[in-house]
Amino acid sequence: MTAAYITTAVPSASVGTVFTAMTAVALAGVPFVGGRGSLPRVGLGVIVVATISAGLLLAKVPADWSSVVTGVLLVGGLGLNMWTTNTTSKLLLASGDDGAKRGTR
Repeated sequence: MTAAYITTAVPSASVGTVFTAMTAVALAGVPFVGGRGSLPRVGLGVIVVATISAGLLLAKVPADWSSVVTGVLLVGGLGLNMWTTNTTSKLLLASGDDGAKRGTR
């Protein structure tokens, strides 16, 4: 989309866009290392990031601090994703679910 506005493709032109997209995906709970995700949850992540960005813009927060807030959201989303994955794994192991051994899901 950026290339359409400036009529040339510059590799560094959309670094902020990629950073924002990664934050929205992390908030949606989609693991970066592979796995399953949900498009409606990613849409919700986009809405959350866009709302926070718009709020910061309306509050006249400097762009540098807006990037810091986006980074904190990214780290928070990744941390939450890691915590839920680890907690789910521990609960499955503690419950003695041996569905994989029996060949069932």
